[in-house]
Amino acid sequence: MNRFTKDMGAVDELLPPAMADAITIFMNMGGAIVIVIMSNYFLAIPAIALLISLFFIRRFFIRTARDLKRIEALSKSWKI
Repeated sequence: MNRFTKDMGAVDELLPPAMADAITIFMNMGGAIVIVIMSNYFLAIPAIALLISLFFIRRFFIRTARDLKRIEALSKSWKI
């Protein structure tokens, strides 16, 4: 029980700054995209294509990382 409480305390301390950083990064990225599209609207098409491709790459990476963690946990559980 004590170990779980320590982990939750670490999450409570680290999550708010990480969320603030993520929001800041996404706001900066969104602003940059808007400014670039406003200055040259022809760049909207490649930007949309990049966003769609990044979405699919992210989805593939998350599935692969999850499978790797599962395989690692199984290999550790079988060690003698």
